Amino acid sequence: MKNPGNLTTIQDSKGQNLPQLPTQYRVFRPNFLVTRIGETALQLGIFAMMTEMGMFPEPFKGVVLAPEGEVANETLLGYFKPWIEIARKADPLELPSFNASDIRFPDGNILHEDRAAVALFKLWEDEGRGPLLSLTKEHRKKGEKALKKLGLPGDAWFVALHVRDQRFFENDVSIDDSANDFRNAEIESFYKGIETITNAGGWIVRLGHPQMPPLPTMPQVIDYAHSDDRSDWLDIYLMAAARFFLGTTSGPWIVADLFGVPVAQTNNTPFSERPFSKRDIYISKLHLDGLDKPISFDEAMRPPYRNRYSDVGPIRDNTADEINGLVIEMLDELNGRLSLTKEDEARQAQITALSEEFERNGVSSRMGRTFLKGWESLLPNGNY
Repeated sequence: MKNPGNLTTIQDSKGQNLPQLPTQYRVFRPNFLVTRIGETALQLGIFAMMTEMGMFPEPFKGVVLAPEGEVANETLLGYFKPWIEIARKADPLELPSFNASDIRFPDGNILHEDRAAVALFKLWEDEGRGPLLSLTKEHRKKGEKALKKLGLPGDAWFVALHVRDQRFFENDVSIDDSANDFRNAEIESFYKGIETITNAGGWIVRLGHPQMPPLPTMPQVIDYAHSDDRSDWLDIYLMAAARFFLGTTSGPWIVADLFGVPVAQTNNTPFSERPFSKRDIYISKLHLDGLDKPISFDEAMRPPYRNRYSDVGPIRDNTADEINGLVIEMLDELNGRLSLTKEDEARQAQITALSEEFERNGVSSRMGRTFLKGWESLLPNGNY
């Protein structure tokens, strides 16, 4: 980094002064990114990837405002220290801002963070780059020890499960998160998929918070959400060390993506969204018309439904069979047994074409084949 000459002082992650920092640093504003694990992963992941790919005309280091007690996950924040400084005290107002929710690309185009992430992951993986983040040796060793304490055998593999619900915010009347209710799903719809995983020899580690309803006793299932061992560092380990991540459209799946863990994403909403990596497979909630009939995929991909994050209208959650079909496909993929028919590929090509009509650099993830087959009539060439 060039010496810009103008200097300022902020405080580091321990509250100590960092003298003589160049104004070529920029502050992430607004700073809500630290309050949600998904925003931390998404916005800082975008910034780090763009930095690594040399996409900023004048390289700079980010400054993240992270007051004590307001950070969703300190361990995750720490993994971005190669690209950022952490300010615990006052906002260094003399430093310029960087808005990581609306990303300006080198050609001048501005993309919202979700669209930017789809574009960046495609570029990143097309260049043959590996995962942005990787567990430290110390973190991995500590996590393996914790898994044994939770009851996981040393030679077992596990799937990290996270199904978002609203109960996390019910005890805090200051937070109205009802606009994100469309991201929620019922844990009971995952039981069939859980059984498929455990029958295949795997274990389930369910992430979340103690306000979630406890799981019934099931073999090879650890309800970590209700464990006394819950911690920031163990949350991240579980997302980063799983064989794959099974969940909904809430923040933890983005963490898994950044650590290179395949994501089986259910209940994707809005329909136009999708996970970022070529490792990922997803299925979506269906938008319904006034008669509670699913609208076509082409209609769901366009306004007013496209990228609609509030008042999404009536939607249909994924069924237990649809989720189980996704689980089977991911297991087959990871075990080298997946065989797609010409019909599968033709249906995938149609949904990919719909997505790529709106995505800057194309897309990497794919929609689940059994879901596509079951709703073939909603594809452009179907009999809708």
